[in-house]
Amino acid sequence: MIENLTISSFRGIPGRLHIDFTDANGKAQSILLLGDNGTGKSSIADAIEFCLRGKVSRRGNAGAKTRYEARNLMTSRAPSVQVSLSGNHEFIRGASSRDYPGVHLGGGEIVPGFTLAPVVVSRADIEVFWKVNPTDRMRFFFDYLRDSAKHPGYAALEIERTEAKVQGARVGLLEAQIALAAMTGLPVAEIPIDDRGAFYEWRSHAYPQYGLSTARPYGARDPERSRALSQIPYKVRAAISRLQRQIEDIHKLRQNIAGLRSQLGLNGEVAPLIANELPALLDEISEQVSEDFMAVARLPHVRGVRISSTSNGYELRVICELSSGISVDPPQVLSEGALTIFNVGG
Repeated sequence: MIENLTISSFRGIPGRLHIDFTDANGKAQSILLLGDNGTGKSSIADAIEFCLRGKVSRRGNAGAKTRYEARNLMTSRAPSVQVSLSGNHEFIRGASSRDYPGVHLGGGEIVPGFTLAPVVVSRADIEVFWKVNPTDRMRFFFDYLRDSAKHPGYAALEIERTEAKVQGARVGLLEAQIALAAMTGLPVAEIPIDDRGAFYEWRSHAYPQYGLSTARPYGARDPERSRALSQIPYKVRAAISRLQRQIEDIHKLRQNIAGLRSQLGLNGEVAPLIANELPALLDEISEQVSEDFMAVARLPHVRGVRISSTSNGYELRVICELSSGISVDPPQVLSEGALTIFNVGG
């Protein structure tokens, strides 16, 4: 738990700001930041993530924070953020003195326990999260993790997504094959489309002007080859180029799939989309998320919330348990404000 935060010359905070997260007994607690737009609320959240993770998920540059972006433009002082965690763990990133008692963070160093956690969740993502089905909710879950860690579940979901793109691209591929057959009078079955090498070999035999090159004919640097290709009727060349583009697009997608399979060490079928440890992780955090949500939201008709994944790992299930004993999807009974509290807390 975060106990203290000290920010100096960071983004919207020109001077020095210290926030104590502990109560009268010295125990870390949740706090609520209220303020008008532009008063520095997001800068505080940015500062926490900048110190603990060395990046800010909601920002550009793939979350990377450049020195120019981090500093406050109203002062010449270098930015600095200090975070104190429970257990007397002290961390600082940015300008610091040599006698600072804690850990000086630099480069891509990340404080243990904060590898996967973006601090700021965008409002747009919150709204979309509650509108999609459980399978797409699982994708959202991994999309938030992907820039921080190449989790096996994310790679597997990308395989599923890319394979769906391949299937979608095959419609255009078949249309291009039929168009070329109609243009040349060749039987459709004689024009190979499922094997990239077989297509280029077929093209070199049917139209020797191309040779075995995979280069597209237009804009070719070889004048002699360009003159040879010009002997082929324009409409036929256009139909061949269209089919070639479709074949190359699918080839790139399949290369992406092969790379993702390599990440997972897969040679055959895709393993379950969720790493073995994820269901246990969700069970572990579900109880804490429910307690935190109930403490902040204070809804008498809600007994708690539960987060889990299905046994095949394809879906992320979020259930709201009512005092009446009924379990429902959270958007059915929670206001927009309550849903926001749940997403941020989770």
